[in-house]
Amino acid sequence: FWMQRMVELREITRDNLEAVLALEVGERQRHLVASNAKSLAQAFFHQDIAWFRAVYAGEEPVGFVMLALKRGEAPYLWRLMVDHRRQGRGYGKE
Repeated sequence: FWMQRMVELREITRDNLEAVLALEVGERQRHLVASNAKSLAQAFFHQDIAWFRAVYAGEEPVGFVMLALKRGEAPYLWRLMVDHRRQGRGYGKE
């Protein structure tokens, strides 16, 4: 049967950059997850392998995801973060 997706992955552009940079994990998680600013800086310096997107629920950005795509290797999840105000709603699992 048909099921509506909970999240959508969208490119990060000039229009949504500030909203993505404003997303953050809770105080207890900061030592576990890099900021989105750091992730985007790393992506800039690893353009050959970094694939990244904003995670949206409807028209609202709720997180960030970045994969590493190395030739000849399976892709792997480099970063995944869901804003602390939106955690516990299944966005990360989706």
